[in-house]
Amino acid sequence: MKNLTRLFKTKAASIDESKYQATFVISDETVDRQGEIVKQDGWDFENFKKNPVILFGHDSYDLPIGKAVDVYTEGTKTFAVIEFAVEIYDKAAVIWNMVKAGILNTVSVGFINQEYDNNELTKNELLEISIVPVPANPNAIVLAAKDGLISKKDAQFLVKQYEKELEGLRTVSYTHLTLPTIYSV
Repeated sequence: MKNLTRLFKTKAASIDESKYQATFVISDETVDRQGEIVKQDGWDFENFKKNPVILFGHDSYDLPIGKAVDVYTEGTKTFAVIEFAVEIYDKAAVIWNMVKAGILNTVSVGFINQEYDNNELTKNELLEISIVPVPANPNAIVLAAKDGLISKKDAQFLVKQYEKELEGLRTVSYTHLTLPTIYSV
């Protein structure tokens, strides 16, 4: 089992301003930067739904900015309805306004992969969902451009940035890193 994080760039599929809610596609079956596909019918939401907090930037030491009021899969896409804690947390209000304005529109999921078949991650436990400022899935960027969610010019820029980032990663040695262990209780 390995603890993984995947980023997904998408504007909110819908926004309900009266409830401070936004619905995001949090995952799909696009081949990601690691060459893997997260199979959407293999998600396990059971533990996540017991404490469905939404973080900003994967920062579990800060207060959550909201909660997921629903998480569900339809076909090859997984969605989350996120309710922002606007009325009780100033930071959540700022992030909510940035989501509404389309300034922040990247979500990231942290999960534990439990089973895989070649490059397909077939069973995964969702740990957390974060709103994040930096998109990192070029395939999602291309899909967003095809769907008209971002301009083709922006998509080209982002893909070029990722190519530069990947070149930098190829020259870095990771032999000194220790990966965290996930413990189950």
